[in-house]
Amino acid sequence: MRNFLIINILAIALYSCTDINDEHQEYLDKGENIYTEKPDSLIVSPGFQRAKLQWFLYSDTSIKKARVFWNAGKDSLDVNISVNPQVKNVIEVIVPNLDEGVHTFAVLTLDGFDNKSIPVSIGGRVYGSSYQSGLSNRAITAYTNEGNSIVFKLANVFFDGYIDSELKYIDKEGLEQVIKLTDEAKTEFKIDDDGIDLNEPIYYRSIFQPQNSVDLFYSDYAQFDQ
Repeated sequence: MRNFLIINILAIALYSCTDINDEHQEYLDKGENIYTEKPDSLIVSPGFQRAKLQWFLYSDTSIKKARVFWNAGKDSLDVNISVNPQVKNVIEVIVPNLDEGVHTFAVLTLDGFDNKSIPVSIGGRVYGSSYQSGLSNRAITAYTNEGNSIVFKLANVFFDGYIDSELKYIDKEGLEQVIKLTDEAKTEFKIDDDGIDLNEPIYYRSIFQPQNSVDLFYSDYAQFDQ
């Protein structure tokens, strides 16, 4: 088993601050100083109006918190952390309430005396309503009776970030049901013919997950024209 520790932290403190460049200039001006361990291998994962930052820390037990900057340093958050020197510490922080678009993030660590590390920066995209409203549906092209089942066939078309589809229908008991694609090749929905009321409307939609996204995105439901 890999020996590492994952620390999942939700951003809780938000306040205005000086420009990120001021953080760098401080180290140039002061010369010799005490620096905490800086974040290693910083990555950013997109989400719906949020982003997840992840990095590693290894040995500096003096570290008490991390500080994340964005919006050209005008916004930031502090998160409490602790470092176990016996393991590889994986730090994960969710930055919420972000506008859709490309953001630049900077991360530094601090000890109990506010000694700081050198900041580490990274850029990443955040998704929102504009992205979601532009998603296309992978259409149902036909349905057939196969034995005791009804099979809905999907178009052999895949879109960037597409991972699955959903079918929403009414069963013979009058209850709404939602299922995902039922075959490994992701080409069809199969339902027992006594489990669906074909006299009721049938709807479908597509599910997307952009690369490394922490969230799923859904197209609008479309009605299947029987």
